[in-house]
Amino acid sequence: MEISKIIALLGGAGIGAILSAILVFLNNSKKNKLDFITKERSEWRKEIKSIIVDLLCGNNRYSAVSRLETELNPYGRYKLKTDETDETDETDEYEFYMNDGHIWQLIDNFDYSNKNIKILSKYLEILLKYDWERSKREIKFDAINNLIYFVLVVGSFSNFLFLLNVKEILDTVLLTLSSLFMILGIFFFSDVSRKINEETIAKRLFLAFLFGSISYSIYRMLYWMISSEITVSITIIFSLLTIVIVISVEYTYFNKVNKEEKRYIDFLKENINTED
Repeated sequence: MEISKIIALLGGAGIGAILSAILVFLNNSKKNKLDFITKERSEWRKEIKSIIVDLLCGNNRYSAVSRLETELNPYGRYKLKTDETDETDETDEYEFYMNDGHIWQLIDNFDYSNKNIKILSKYLEILLKYDWERSKREIKFDAINNLIYFVLVVGSFSNFLFLLNVKEILDTVLLTLSSLFMILGIFFFSDVSRKINEETIAKRLFLAFLFGSISYSIYRMLYWMISSEITVSITIIFSLLTIVIVISVEYTYFNKVNKEEKRYIDFLKENINTED
């Protein structure tokens, strides 16, 4: 084995301990955050169910509506005031429904009639169903995100080790840029992946550079480990296939979320029109 590889392995042993500590910390932080959010959502669903019961039973209806106002997204009420005349803007429409604007619209003109009670109860039942499906989907997707975070952390450290041994300017530049985007990905990937409806150029460029950096990092690791046994072209192809699989999974998830949100909004619009 070459001396450079031995030095890299020895250096990797020490960095490996640091890496393990970082991964444990990140995993525990994400788990605690997920547990907290899951618990809060569970309590929120219980409260919404209690409000529905009070509305339908006729007991404490005034109190139920007052409690409901504290459980809804306040942005929905303000989106209604600023955007209710603009029905052609899909982004405004998305923000209106996903921030409970349709419920605020009903509450702001609520007369406690049986008709409005039924409409409000229906909206809350639909909201509960959507939130439950969203919670299940996010828990499943969390495993994929954990894998991506693992690759980002490991790739960043491996790129650092490679930087200690490369001499070519091009490799140095590529490794530096790859490390930079992967480190940014550790901190910002979660925020970017949550804003699924925002198909902006900046978001697309960020994801393109991020997954390109991951692909290059995988290529460097594979080439370093098995370059003597497998050709460079095979290594590149394997790296690209790996990143294509990851991107495909991410895209499938994003596409599914978009469809579910659109189905939720379309269902609400149909019910609003029929109730009117």
